[in-house]
Parts: sequence; C-alpha cells; structure tokens
Amino acid sequence: MRNVPSSHCHQMFINSWIRTDPVVVWKLVKGPKGQPAAKEIVLGTGGHGHGFAFGELNGDGREDILVEAGWYERPAGDPFAKLWRFHDQPALAHPSAPCIIVDLTGDRRNDIVWGRAHAYGLFWWEQLEPRPDGRSRWKEHLIDKTWSQPHSLAWADLDGDGQPELITGKRRRAHRGDDPGGNEPACMYYYSWDKRARRFTRHTIAAPGEGVGIGLQIAVGDLNGDGRNDIAVSGRTGTWLLINKGTP
Repeated sequence: MRNVPSSHCHQMFINSWIRTDPVVVWKLVKGPKGQPAAKEIVLGTGGHGHGFAFGELNGDGREDILVEAGWYERPAGDPFAKLWRFHDQPALAHPSAPCIIVDLTGDRRNDIVWGRAHAYGLFWWEQLEPRPDGRSRWKEHLIDKTWSQPHSLAWADLDGDGQPELITGKRRRAHRGDDPGGNEPACMYYYSWDKRARRFTRHTIAAPGEGVGIGLQIAVGDLNGDGRNDIAVSGRTGTWLLINKGTP
C-alpha cells in the first residue's frame, strides 16, 4: 500500500498479486456522519499482479504506474476522472514491491530496476528508443543472480556522494521456503551505479550467515542525526536497525 502520485492528498494505492485484478486506489473521505471512510477508485482494468512502481515512463512528465502485467499511463488533468491507458509491456515476472524507475544512463528515458521477488535475479531494464508505433522497447541487464527473493528495493544515498544506491536483500522463506533458494541464508546489500561503465557494483551490508534479511519494506533515513542514512528492515529474520558508520 503506497501513496498514489497526485496533486491531491489522502489516496492509497493497493497492490494485488492477482494478475487479472483491476488497479485501484482508495480515497480517504468523510462518511455520512463525518466518520473516516474510504472510496474505491478504479484506475485501470488491463491487469495487475505482484509488484509495482511509480514513475514517468513515456516522456510526458506525468508519473505512471508499473505493475506485473504492464503499466498504466497517467492521463492529463484529474488523474481520477477517467481510466488510465494500459500498456501490456514490459511485463515482469513477480517483480519487487516496489521496483525503481530512474534514468540510469542519462538519455532522458527512465529505466526500470527490479528483482524477481520469489526467485533468483536482480535486473535493470534499459529503455531504448521507442518503436515507430510508439510502443516502448527494453533491453535487460543482469545485476546479480547469486541470491534469491529481492522482494523490496530502495533507492537512497548511503555513502554520501550525492548519488543514490540500490538497497535490497533477501526475504527468507517468503512462501514457507518453497520459493527457489527460499531457505538459503539471509543477506543484505547495496549496489552503487557507475553511469560511465553502465554497471552496478555490489557492497555488503550483512553477509550470508549474519542473519539479517529484509521483509516487505525497506525504510531509509538518518536515525541518529549524524548526516548518514541508516536502514530499518523487518521480516522473518527479525527486526533490524542498521546504523551507517560511514566509509573507512
């Protein structure tokens, strides 16, 4: 559940892992007697599925919604006045919740960083020049496939260089251990991006065997006021506060 991109306030996006479900938001309103209530607003009926991201995908300056089945194009004007146009590609395989939409290459086309939330594989998809009919084109790049279940991603500056890093880790036993690698040791990493080399480099936050993994969310912020971003995670391995001590 996340805030939906809008100039309005108090709307929440609900992610459904059922691929045929519609995409909906719930608007917080007042009931007949002034009590808090929620109004369902359907944004699109083209499909849904595990995982999501908010970000601008087609160059029109408006934030779109990415889900497993494809992506929804935010219309001009009131985002809740009509259905959003559905695009059935790129379709992802049980992606992270959330994925990251960001221009990695500097070509003014946003790319997608995502992981297989219930299998092996962490990737970035480069957005190429669109086809003549306007449909988007994507090229897949592997970041890491040595550990499984990168169920959630975060994008924040950890080393103080002004450039965000990709933060993720293993959600252990997401489906009672039945996922590929589900019972392997938990771990947590951040990946720095080199735009010139066009690659991510892995750095260890918690190595396999240390017992620290992620759950459904990764919270990043300066917890102790020292000017460095720290991390809070909670999952089947416990609840952890990871204090950033800086670089040696």
